[in-house]
Amino acid sequence: MRPVFACLAALVFAGCATPRAEKMSFAEAFGDDQPLVPAQTQPVPRVKANTRTVASAQSAGGAARAEESLELQAELARFSAAARQARAHTRRGAPMPLVQQENWNRVLDAIDRFLARAPEQTASTDVISARVAAEAELDMDAQVYGDFPALLAERVMDQVTKLAVRMAKLRRLQVRPTRPKLTFEWPIEPVVVTSLFGRRMHPITHVMKPHYGVDLSAYGGQLVSAAAKGTVIRAGWHGAHGVQVEIQHPGGIITRYSHLSAVLVEEGTVVEKGDPIGLAGTTGLSTGTHLHFEFWRDGRPRDPLEEMAQHSDREAVAGVPRS
Repeated sequence: MRPVFACLAALVFAGCATPRAEKMSFAEAFGDDQPLVPAQTQPVPRVKANTRTVASAQSAGGAARAEESLELQAELARFSAAARQARAHTRRGAPMPLVQQENWNRVLDAIDRFLARAPEQTASTDVISARVAAEAELDMDAQVYGDFPALLAERVMDQVTKLAVRMAKLRRLQVRPTRPKLTFEWPIEPVVVTSLFGRRMHPITHVMKPHYGVDLSAYGGQLVSAAAKGTVIRAGWHGAHGVQVEIQHPGGIITRYSHLSAVLVEEGTVVEKGDPIGLAGTTGLSTGTHLHFEFWRDGRPRDPLEEMAQHSDREAVAGVPRS
């Protein structure tokens, strides 16, 4: 298997979520009692005859409703069936045939049209369905084909990231407004996610390992601010993380900011939300200038996309995945 194919599959399965070392199956996503079978024998999902509405957002005044997209569901079913047929007629280890490349581009176009809708008009079940279908077929393709076109690989990675960001937005909409004791903000503006939380192929060592945070696009010297009030417990070099600032917040929460070019605070300093703490850079084990941001709660790494979706008014967007 070519390196770009292995890296693609690893990055997609890094998926944006709480620590998810394993990708979801259709059974896990929708409660089906039947296990996910190999793609060559997996039945084509049936499209529901009637449009069903599901809650996609909730406010103090009640839940907004969004219709499931029958167009997207039908296209996902067609895509899976065509992908199985293409694999059945291809010798194992051969390059991906043109018909399967066109099949991928068609379903990615459908996902593009779906994501063009406002978050309030998208059903979370559709987002899950699209991501599970893409991950499942990618996994099967990785077992059959010996190569994955680079431009197509980049597009698949980009779409999976966009689906993760959309799911985080929906979860933020589902949270009832409250008066939390501690609020958080993203440490950099704009918030463009270039690598997700979870297991991935490390872009430098090419070893599968957990990615305990998200990577955010940044330019050299861009100001990085504290996500919330807290006490600085680290301000300096930290191995592969390069120059890092670590902040202890109330409630057993820690945030970490890595690959900085400089720190603007000292250990022991009490900072407020939004206070400058460092400058973005590419120190440590890094492929380029960006901010690696981690969110730990009770000693465990959490997906910053999910945590910040509940605590921040600023929304993240998907950027070009790092390779």
